[in-house]
Amino acid sequence: MLAKLNNCYIVTGANGRIGHRLVKALCRRGASVVGHDRENFRLAALCHEYADNFTFVHGEFSEVEDQVKAALDALPSGKERVLLHLAGVASVKLCEEHPEEAFQSNVKFVFDVLEFFRKNQLNKAIFASSGTLYGDMLDKPATEDDPIISGGVYTATKIAGEALFEGYARTYGICSIIARISNIFMWDPPPGSVVRKIISAVFADEPTDVNALYPVRDFIYVDDVVDGFIRIGEMSVDPGTILLNLSTGKGHSIEDLAAAACVAAGRERELIGGPEVGADEQSKNILNPSKLEAMTGWRPKWEMSEALSEILNMGDYGGAEEKNRDIHRE
Repeated sequence: MLAKLNNCYIVTGANGRIGHRLVKALCRRGASVVGHDRENFRLAALCHEYADNFTFVHGEFSEVEDQVKAALDALPSGKERVLLHLAGVASVKLCEEHPEEAFQSNVKFVFDVLEFFRKNQLNKAIFASSGTLYGDMLDKPATEDDPIISGGVYTATKIAGEALFEGYARTYGICSIIARISNIFMWDPPPGSVVRKIISAVFADEPTDVNALYPVRDFIYVDDVVDGFIRIGEMSVDPGTILLNLSTGKGHSIEDLAAAACVAAGRERELIGGPEVGADEQSKNILNPSKLEAMTGWRPKWEMSEALSEILNMGDYGGAEEKNRDIHRE
């Protein structure tokens, strides 16, 4: 039996790929949850299944802020109220193609949510950031003390979001936690991502090429990310900002991912192709999660091969319903 959670939660981006999984996990463990998103196509079943402890507010935040506040006021008293800010444009490509939307969703909306947090005296604010801020030419797993760089529009918006969380923590004495997440993989990865390309090819048993097989990334299964957010949400912290890496600390190349997916599905490894380079030219991004482990006891439960088997056992997702929806806040 799952242990019941102590806090209440407000989840932005509740309809997103991570958000709807997080909402379900929180509700299953008895937490009272308020979710917000301007999309709702993933949440109909959850709204019905958890009608007693999940309230979903659908629409532009500026237009439904009063509804969010009313749902917040109806939460059980005497419990901490934790904001989990997952909303935003998560695709590097979409941020580059639509920089104004990237700013509105990844920067302006962060400000709007923090103002709501400040005015409504919530207890803790958690921001979903990205491990890509450390760059992709690392010679060792990045720690929270390592420098971050802006490599483009997406990383610039994430840096700005982190700065807003830190600034509000320092100015208003709030508890702020920034979670830098490594490369997430799941059953329904974003269109255009290398993970989706590989999984689609394996499902269909059709050959495909990826841009490169050599990059090494810290792949983390979405269920471990959800568990990490819950551990972070439940831990006690003092006012100020805490940086945490949410990752496995293990590096796997795109070729490793492709090979593991082929093995899990019983396909030939040659199904996935792409250019190769020497080891000295490898792009690497691995994060060190030891700080999170020390503070919460969290550890990733899923090995990449096991998670891929789980994904492939779920059946072919097709993906048509996801087309054109990624410009919205995830």
